[in-house]
Amino acid sequence: MEFNIKLISANIIVVDKSNVHLKNTDGTEMVMHIGDVVTNAVWAEHGKLLVTLENGTIRLYHNQLEYDMI
Repeated sequence: MEFNIKLISANIIVVDKSNVHLKNTDGTEMVMHIGDVVTNAVWAEHGKLLVTLENGTIRLYHNQLEYDMI
């Protein structure tokens, strides 16, 4: 499932250990369980989510499941 444009434009991202909460201004929330401890998450170009892990790994998520290692 691709990321919703409303989630991207709202740009409300909360990192909670191994979960990333993507929130919309109308209260909609998507929770992604990453599986590793997350230190940072930001939106990148073309609606992709850039996630930095505690071990230094960087993942570029295309949707909730598919990602590339950078």
